[in-house]
Amino acid sequence: MDRAPGGPAAEEQGRMTPEERFERIERNLEATTAAQVRLTESMISMNESITRYVDASNARMTEIERSLKDLIRAITMEHKNGKQKG
Repeated sequence: MDRAPGGPAAEEQGRMTPEERFERIERNLEATTAAQVRLTESMISMNESITRYVDASNARMTEIERSLKDLIRAITMEHKNGKQKG
């Protein structure tokens, strides 16, 4: 069962020519580069999503702080006017 030049059988038996080795290395580098590009694109997308989430949570926190200040102000006013219950 003879395989194509540069295939696994040739590699296992040490029969790869320098050109075959170079082609194999070049294919591996191209695959590695493509994987790196996909990883980078994925990281960019994830960072953008996290940024949007943080921005939205900051806006919510600002609204919560504003509401809390208003509530404290209202309770303080009631207390100063002697309208506390209890």
